[in-house]
Amino acid sequence: MKHLYTHSRTIRTAAYTLGASSMALLMLAGCAATTSAPQSKTPSTVTTAPASLPASTLPGYHWQLTRATDAQGRTQSHWQLPAEATSGQSIQLDFSRDGMISVKNLCNQLNGRYTIDGSRMQVDQMVSTLRACSSQALMELERRVATKVPQLASWQVPSSADQAEPVLQLTFKDGTRWELQGEPTPATLYGSEGVREFLEVAPQRERCVGVAPMQCLKVRKVQYDSRGLKTQEGPWELFYSDIQGYRHEAGVRNVLRVQRYERRNVPADASKYVYVLDMVVESEIVKPR
Repeated sequence: MKHLYTHSRTIRTAAYTLGASSMALLMLAGCAATTSAPQSKTPSTVTTAPASLPASTLPGYHWQLTRATDAQGRTQSHWQLPAEATSGQSIQLDFSRDGMISVKNLCNQLNGRYTIDGSRMQVDQMVSTLRACSSQALMELERRVATKVPQLASWQVPSSADQAEPVLQLTFKDGTRWELQGEPTPATLYGSEGVREFLEVAPQRERCVGVAPMQCLKVRKVQYDSRGLKTQEGPWELFYSDIQGYRHEAGVRNVLRVQRYERRNVPADASKYVYVLDMVVESEIVKPR
């Protein structure tokens, strides 16, 4: 029997060695001093910060970095993905309901724990999968992000009727800020947490016929026990759907952990289910016979 965590390319994790700066941040505890101003007959103008949506908003969205600024409000461009990276993407932050933060769209996925106290946010040291990438610029960006995220100090999602989707504002200890656009997660879109499944994907696609002839993935369901040991393998079947977030490489066999969601309004000639990649738990290059 194979153990679940035998993946040689993507599953091994190790903490980044970030020195003292990577330790859990001290909570900001300073209070601004106040002084009594003399009374004036001229009414003063009071600036009120916009109300923030609750912290429960964070897990409901994927947060895409759209703008980064320094402490003086000047735009910083060095947080953009390099040109050779996947086009149309940016650094993405995800927050789970059980206190985990993930950073995606880099060379590896970064993970850590976060805690919130009012508008304050604290992130522990990040850990990462250990996959090498051909883009040195992307790997260098990943190292900088792994150091940057634990420096988070505060957060806010201003409530605004003018925006279709929320915008997350993150402030770091040095005064720099990130703005991230919210994109609803599948759980938000489909109104449920979905069903977790493990799918083994064969190394080669096979010809199939849907609305028209096409090349389908070939998959089978896999089950594991509480120790992560494989206990059952289902029959191979042609898979007529896509798996969101998964890009198949010919000649590579993968075991995927996915979330399966049921559509409310099923389009014509579409599956009633939506599959979203959670993680690749096992991978193997298979030589052609």
